[in-house]
Amino acid sequence: MKRKNFLKQLAFAGASLSVLQACANDKKCTETPEGEEGPFPTHQPESMVAQNIVSDRVGMPLTIKISINNINNNCKGLPFAIVDIWHCDSKGEYSEYGGSAGGVMFPPPNTGQGDSNRMPPPPPPGNDNRQRPPMGGGLQAADHTKEHFLRGRQLTNADGIASFTSIFPGWYPGRAPHIHAHIFDKNGKSLLITQIAFPEEVTHEIYAQGVYKDHGQADTSNTGDHVFNDSIANELASISGNSANGYLLTHAIYVKA
Repeated sequence: MKRKNFLKQLAFAGASLSVLQACANDKKCTETPEGEEGPFPTHQPESMVAQNIVSDRVGMPLTIKISINNINNNCKGLPFAIVDIWHCDSKGEYSEYGGSAGGVMFPPPNTGQGDSNRMPPPPPPGNDNRQRPPMGGGLQAADHTKEHFLRGRQLTNADGIASFTSIFPGWYPGRAPHIHAHIFDKNGKSLLITQIAFPEEVTHEIYAQGVYKDHGQADTSNTGDHVFNDSIANELASISGNSANGYLLTHAIYVKA
């Protein structure tokens, strides 16, 4: 690796850590809101240990840095926590699901605002071993049941930070753009299931270009989304970067460990 590029990466990593620490300090030391898993959780997350979760998907490069902070330890970073994330691709499609029940994903949009009545009921919560009934079978037209893109598991470092390399997620009817996250302690005990929202000024810019353009703008705002409408302040990520060089998402999650 050339020295110039190495120094740039060091600077980027240092800036990312500073941003996450500032984000954690700016928010109150209160537990992050619980969010439903949705209909597309990873079937076997323990087999999806990966830092780069892009696979064959195409889209705007997105580095994801999530800090896990322990409320029971003055909101200090939680080392060796297990962080599972999953999100849809640029077309709003998830891996591991789809291809049945006539190819209907969700009811068509009406007023452009999300409504919990338009969404399928949330799946029953799993136990700490992640044993759940099959979900999401008929909610997606495309068959990605044998694919595993945009899903991954990482351990937090000594500062409580887990990092992923991904692409900017797309959207699907009835939901604002989002990332799912399930947090466990080092022993595998479930601490929190939550979701991460995106600043709308950034999604508007991304969805107007490249592979996102044909799919258009999201039909549901953060305030119209049934998950985020009453808790967006604690679930909204910080986004930096640009379309030329890719984006960085930073987000602080607070748990009781």
